[in-house]
Amino acid sequence: MPLVRDVNIPLFLSFSLTDNNGKRSSAGFWLPNTISVTDAATYVAALETAIAGLSDARIERATVTLNFTQPDTYVYIAPASSEVERKLAVTFVDGTGFYQFGSEIPSPRFTLEVDGTDSVPLSNAALSLFADAVVNGPLGPGNGATTFHGDDLTRILGATVIHRNRKKAR
Repeated sequence: MPLVRDVNIPLFLSFSLTDNNGKRSSAGFWLPNTISVTDAATYVAALETAIAGLSDARIERATVTLNFTQPDTYVYIAPASSEVERKLAVTFVDGTGFYQFGSEIPSPRFTLEVDGTDSVPLSNAALSLFADAVVNGPLGPGNGATTFHGDDLTRILGATVIHRNRKKAR
């Protein structure tokens, strides 16, 4: 079932501030759960001005978090094989091949692993579907996810299963 915005949980507004030594800290605020994203931008502007009057640190950015949850009618029981410590590490790259972005998906399906290796073939149908959703987004090419620098992600560079709870050989 699709996730829906949960208006029972307030929005969270967080400001990131940096001092003259490059150390970062943050200040956070809960906002009314009924406001729109446009209204949240008004809060950002007002609180940025107010914080600047109190702090001599540089205000780097503000982040507004909207919460989406499954509806009460959604029922899914994770199988015994699920293990969130295992991750599918997917690395995307931009068109230049210079900027990369990594994402980790918890509890990857065992069917993704081939021939007993931790590598997932880029030709895997589920991985291709994920790549398309990230690279193109729901609005089509050029409207998908980007690097931190704003460069469009264009393809998956690689995908590997990580076993965080596996003991390392000595």
